[in-house]
Amino acid sequence: MIKWGTDFSDNYNYGARIELLKNDFVRFSSPFMPAGTPIKVWQSKTEYHADRKSPMLPILMNGKEYRIVLEAEFDNADAGQLTIEFFDVNQDLIDKVHFQDLTGNFTYPENAVTYKVQLVNKKHEFIIFKYLLIFSEPLKEQYEFKLNKNLSVLFFKAKHSYEGLKTTVVVLKNSKYVTSLEINEYRNYFFLLSNESEGDWLEAATYVVDRLQSIPKSSPIEINRGLRFNNLDHKNRALPCILEKLIPRCKIHEMPIHTENRSALLKEKAFLNHYQTTILQAIVSIKKRNSSFVDMSTSRDSANSQKNTIRREG
Repeated sequence: MIKWGTDFSDNYNYGARIELLKNDFVRFSSPFMPAGTPIKVWQSKTEYHADRKSPMLPILMNGKEYRIVLEAEFDNADAGQLTIEFFDVNQDLIDKVHFQDLTGNFTYPENAVTYKVQLVNKKHEFIIFKYLLIFSEPLKEQYEFKLNKNLSVLFFKAKHSYEGLKTTVVVLKNSKYVTSLEINEYRNYFFLLSNESEGDWLEAATYVVDRLQSIPKSSPIEINRGLRFNNLDHKNRALPCILEKLIPRCKIHEMPIHTENRSALLKEKAFLNHYQTTILQAIVSIKKRNSSFVDMSTSRDSANSQKNTIRREG
């Protein structure tokens, strides 16, 4: 998942109005910028000592097919397009592809060493940029991709399920720039992109627990610590233990070494119990709301049916 980021040196700034929104979305507006001019540029290679920033694109394999998807809102259907430029070892341009529909497939050239993605202006009033995805084409055939509303959970659901299919939950630190996700074996994957917002944390934990509870008992569940896990705050680092308590068949990969200090252990236990209860209460509340909605719909349908019956009898 590739975001806009907070470094504005790679976007068009002349007369542009740029607003940082929730979930790292960005609203961009520069209605008078020339057509064909890049609005935003992402690079796969940078010179840190000169640019003072890291690459914002994933490393791709030569000769492999990939899919690129831009998630954004535009004021019109012809506001912009995506382009990808490929460069060889001498940084000479070797190929360039255009995506009018802001999504499509491409093959990373055999002799490509770096590449660049550009969101190019055609004619816009405003753009709300959400995120950019680049993934190997076979993933589209193997997985159904889902995001929760706060973009804090990415769920790769295996399209061809079978008894005993494994599920892996990966807890990692969210990034404001680019987050790379590793998918190896064929299984279900939940990636929790953790941040310090209490509301986002609870929504993500509730989303995952609710779905893990519906997985057949014959299917193993494994919890892994992902990139920059140790940089997370306390409640996010506690997520693997909380999931293990709420769903006992969850197994944490590489269990942490617990302190022998009794006072610290009791404090940690109380902390875990508090958040376990909070998550369960949130799930119950959601199910009650959904149940009430269904009951109200059923009542309305029943009332309408009775009215129709009375009219026919009349």
